[in-house]
Amino acid sequence: MQSMVFHKSSNSYYTAYYLTVAFATLTFIFGLSVLIGWHFNIEFLIQYQPNTVAIVYNTALCFIILSFSIFLFLNCYYKSAITLSFTVFILSGLALTQHVFSINLQIDEVFFHHYQSIENAYPGRMASNTAFCFLLITTALVLMNIRGYQSFNNSLAGALGLLVFCLALLFISGYFSDIQQAYKWGNKTPMSINTGIGFLLLSLAVMGLYWHNNTLYQLNSGIAMPYLSAFCIMFTFSLLSFEIFKKEKELNLSTNLSISTLALGVFFSILFGLIIRLWQLAKISAVTAKYALSEIKATLESTADGILVVDRAGKVMNYNKRFLNMWYQEERSLKTINYHDIKLIINKQLINRRETIQRINKILKNPNYQHAFELKFKGEIYYDCYTQPLKLDDEIIGRVWSFRDITIPKRLEIELSHQSTHDMLTNLPNKVLAINMLGYAMKTAVSSKKIVGVYLLDLDRFTQINDVFGHSKGDEIIKAISKRLIDCVPMNHMLGRLSGDQFIVIASINNSKEVVTGVTRLLSAFHEPVKMNGHSIKMSCSVGISSYPKDGNTVDTLLSKADIALSRTKVEGRNSFQFYTQEMHSYTLEHILLESELKNAVAKNEFVLYYQPILKLSSLNVIGFEALIRWNHPRNGLILPDKFIPLAEEIGIIGEIGDWVFVTVCKQIQAWQLQGFKNIKISINISPKQFKFQYIPKRINELLSEFQVKSESIELELTENILIDKSTDIIDTLSKLKEMGIQISIDDFGTGYSCLSYLKDLPIDILKIDQTFVKDLKNNQSNQTLIKAIIAMAKKFNLSLIAEGIENQYQLEFLKKLGCHYGQGYYFSHPKPTEKCMQFLQ
Repeated sequence: MQSMVFHKSSNSYYTAYYLTVAFATLTFIFGLSVLIGWHFNIEFLIQYQPNTVAIVYNTALCFIILSFSIFLFLNCYYKSAITLSFTVFILSGLALTQHVFSINLQIDEVFFHHYQSIENAYPGRMASNTAFCFLLITTALVLMNIRGYQSFNNSLAGALGLLVFCLALLFISGYFSDIQQAYKWGNKTPMSINTGIGFLLLSLAVMGLYWHNNTLYQLNSGIAMPYLSAFCIMFTFSLLSFEIFKKEKELNLSTNLSISTLALGVFFSILFGLIIRLWQLAKISAVTAKYALSEIKATLESTADGILVVDRAGKVMNYNKRFLNMWYQEERSLKTINYHDIKLIINKQLINRRETIQRINKILKNPNYQHAFELKFKGEIYYDCYTQPLKLDDEIIGRVWSFRDITIPKRLEIELSHQSTHDMLTNLPNKVLAINMLGYAMKTAVSSKKIVGVYLLDLDRFTQINDVFGHSKGDEIIKAISKRLIDCVPMNHMLGRLSGDQFIVIASINNSKEVVTGVTRLLSAFHEPVKMNGHSIKMSCSVGISSYPKDGNTVDTLLSKADIALSRTKVEGRNSFQFYTQEMHSYTLEHILLESELKNAVAKNEFVLYYQPILKLSSLNVIGFEALIRWNHPRNGLILPDKFIPLAEEIGIIGEIGDWVFVTVCKQIQAWQLQGFKNIKISINISPKQFKFQYIPKRINELLSEFQVKSESIELELTENILIDKSTDIIDTLSKLKEMGIQISIDDFGTGYSCLSYLKDLPIDILKIDQTFVKDLKNNQSNQTLIKAIIAMAKKFNLSLIAEGIENQYQLEFLKKLGCHYGQGYYFSHPKPTEKCMQFLQ
């Protein structure tokens, strides 16, 4: 018996597995739809056109049983799967027996009573070719799961699946070519075209299972597939040719179509057999070459030496990462390197330059020369270099260079100097060194006619992180971010740390396009969240840019203008960058004026609430609204909250604005209740700084009593950032709100400092799926996976779900199918002023 070796890690295994599941699922759905068609008399589900033969109940039942059997095979329930397959084998075998011996075993309508079908003298009896195909499929499934002679059995099973696939194509083609003999055997009941489609799906599932077994058990059964494929194709064409020949004889025609069909069968069987075999040979060669290269690469990377292999012309053939690190090279630079470049690289860094270059020239003149020598670098660093020719069948094809670091560190004085010019936490250049390097870069730019770019990077909302996690954890995040930035900064740029959460990059560039490329790369360092103590912290940064000589000719001027551009970036929404412009001075004044006007906006009654309906997805009935604040600015018109709420938090009036929202919402609920709308619920967004005010439960209770509003009519939306530290004050506030009967929802779930512990520890009722996950749902597999996980999590914790940002029918149907309870978005309605909400209430 062949040993069982499981290989589930390859891409081929998962591809085969999911293809099998997909086609088995389609087969199951197909069979189920036919059963529904019979039970509810839906004609198009059982026959593709009126007055054509219909797929019978037993046939559909067999499709369902076999698809379920394949699922069992995939999940290793072999006995149950074989039992189900054997059940279909018996049922189809009895049906075929009835056709062969013209008897009636009374099995055709055991499960369902059929009405008389066109071309079927025996209602409920599956066609003879249908029964035959089921026998082939069940035989294939049983063969795949017999442990002895596994490779042979799997090959034979795959061939049977392929044969059924070809027969199904033959049956279907008979309908389209109007050759009745292609889908009707003799005077027996013909196969319906629906059945042919079902066999196409089922045979593909069986062939997927064949591929799955090949990859799972590392079988060699695939070697027979070219010959089996050729046989199946030839067999199918032979059947078609024979039926055409009979049709020609019957109609007394001499078209030679049957001979042409047979010739086509020979051609296609040879063609597909050769294609499959050539593909197999190519794949074997590719895998062999891949393993060989992998072994070479692993050998190179396992050594502590830096290895460089070049051909006789000096072009790089191979190298390891140690070589790149030792010589401070990037992979892309090695693609065009030659011996001349190697000498230049060495010459730039060595102290004993002349001696070393002479040695290298001597080596290049004598291809058979083997030599070892020492390289001495500035800073008392030493490499031991060894080189020898690379031979293939006694022919020199190149040269191998090996470099070993033999440095003895004696750098106490250098280390002290380093500490005075570098940041202790990140080991980056500090402000002192950065200013000196900026001045030096400006001087060299005069002669090189280059531009010096100054990029100020400031981490967004880093103060909140320190408040939540503490300064020691904040330092860990700074170190993690600095490592990412180092990876994103080119060698000819300088990265430094100016202060707690502010970094600087000094870039020597040719034009402004290089600035955009460089800054975009810096921002990419923040794409992935930072992992810390079980938390996933999403970080971002804002960048302000100035340049020499355009924006100034002194260090202080460049830093000042980069800082102005940085401030503008934060006001514009953060997580982006801005170039300094002269207009920014005016904008700074405008920002100061806006701050002054915001302080008086509540007293002047300049705020207004818009309402976006929230619907129950199963019925599309409105169950409530989300209240969204707008600032009706006298000069600038309607301003969205992301433009003024951060400013309100910064200047300390967020509590006043939040109280205005509470009062306005309670008034509106009271007004709607007086109009007869009793069960309307409105959700209110709470700022993190506002929520820390412990008087919130008391204030809400006062307003509920004043306006005679039930607590069930209010829902508070909090962000994850509020809950992450689970402080006593926050837990106490949440508990009081819960006792009052007010529901708590987590807004933008998954975008903050994600931690699942608060889902079970804190009194939360609702999760709101952020619109960034819903957006581009159709084309983004990652978003689909995230939403499925969030919905599964919500069900686990018995939480309700609201999906934000639904904008099309596909998103709606996808969320409904997964069991999401409620939703909101532009697909239903944009946020509306109060007077335009009546259409939803009615």
